This record gives sequence, C-alpha cells and structure tokens, in this order.
Amino acid sequence: MTARSLSIVILTYNTKTLLAECLSRFYQQFASIGVQLIVVDNASSDGTSDMIRADFPLVELITSPQNIGYAGGNNLGIRQATGELVILLNSDVLASPATLLSLADELLKRTDAGAISAGLITKEKTPQAFAYGDEPTIGYLMRRGFRAIFKLGPLHRWDIDAPIEVDWISGACMCVRAEVIKKAHLLDDRFFLYFEDVDWCRRIRHAGWRVVYDPRFSVIHLGGASQPQRYLANQTYYKSMIIFYQKHYGPAATLALRLMLPIYSRVARR
Repeated sequence: MTARSLSIVILTYNTKTLLAECLSRFYQQFASIGVQLIVVDNASSDGTSDMIRADFPLVELITSPQNIGYAGGNNLGIRQATGELVILLNSDVLASPATLLSLADELLKRTDAGAISAGLITKEKTPQAFAYGDEPTIGYLMRRGFRAIFKLGPLHRWDIDAPIEVDWISGACMCVRAEVIKKAHLLDDRFFLYFEDVDWCRRIRHAGWRVVYDPRFSVIHLGGASQPQRYLANQTYYKSMIIFYQKHYGPAATLALRLMLPIYSRVARR
C-alpha cells in the first residue's frame, strides 16, 4: 500500500483539545508522505476549525453548518476521500502512524475482508467493552439480559489477543475498502448516534465481505468525549436500536423490541 492510497476521516464535535492530541500523533509523518487527512467539524462552537487552520494546515477541513450526527458527518468526509482505503477515526482516539499503516496493510492482505478495526483499549490500558459484537437480534438481547441478571459476565471476551471475524466493529477506528463503500454505500444518516456502525457492517457482510476485529493493532479510545449526558445517551442509543430493527428485522421484531426495552434497559445497561 502506498501512503497516497490511504484517507483518514476524523469527525469532531466540540473536542478541540482531544482532536489536537489525536492529530499530533501522526500529522507530521502522514502529511509528509501524502496520506489524505480529512477533518469534519460538525458545527463545533469551541474554535475547532480555527485551530485546524492554524496548527494543521495540510488537513482538509470540512465544516458543517449544523451538527448532522455521527453518520452524516462522517459521510461528508467519506465523499471527499480519494484513497483505496478509508480509516474512520474518532477525535478521542490516540493512534500511532505505524498502527494505522499496519492496520491498513492488514486489510489489504485479507482479500475477503471489507472492514477491519484495531483493538480498542481504554486510557487505563484495559480492553474496551463493546468494541465488537454480534447482531443485536431478540435472541442476542435475551441472552445478554439473562447473563446480566445472573451476573454471568458479558457474552464476549474483550481481552482477546488474536484477530476474529465478527458481525460488527466499532466506528472509533475502522478501516474500510473504498470499493466496499461503493457496494455497501455510505453510513445511514438516519442513525444520529449509535448503531450506524452495526448497520454498516451488516451491509458490508451482506455485500459478501468479512468484518474483522484485530487486537494486534491497538489504539487508545478515551471514549464519550462528544456524547450527550448519560440519560440522553441512553435514550439516543435505544432510539437508534429501534431504527435498526425497523430497517432490518421488520414490524413483528420491532414490536417485540419495544415491549422488552423497559426491562432490558434496566438489566443490561451499557
């Protein structure tokens, strides 16, 4: 892979300080070798755009006049990306140039894979929960709720050390082939926040590609920097889950989800 065949898209919303730290990890090296760096400012009010223009002049800055959400904002960057591979990177992710380049190379090696995620670790250097998972079917939610009630632990192991094929990976650090985006299309901007990555990965898999989580390439995900307060975040999360069900599982499953959500949301909090 040549550097010029890689585009990195970073969406930000009022995370100026974190974004500066994120970019500082790889800006100089990537700018010098021709990696396309795109920052989408989702109507921040903290001076983010001015900071980018002053401190990172080789970044391609896209400013949205309003906050159009995670999917909508990233789509602005994806449309401008010219690389063979596109990495979506949260502004609160700390990643080395070597890690991002190695992740991209790994995707190229896996000819049957359409998307790959680096391993996500917290600032305490522990594996991040919910970095990947299975489709959130009714059966899956019931198994998760059962394990939560009886304190049996999560359905997945987060401390794995080898790559695995999964149903979905987090959009915090996701590398996707441009040809896959053409087939699976852009992120669905009906998802303002949450489930846009689950939906995208489902469409990628249904287009015939595998989705891989690879903890051999790890990045620090500080997490939650631009999310709403916990109560609002939970409300948004379950609203997005309902949209996902309506889109993929039909009226009967959506009704079942609505009926079980009051209980599920209490016993299986994220």
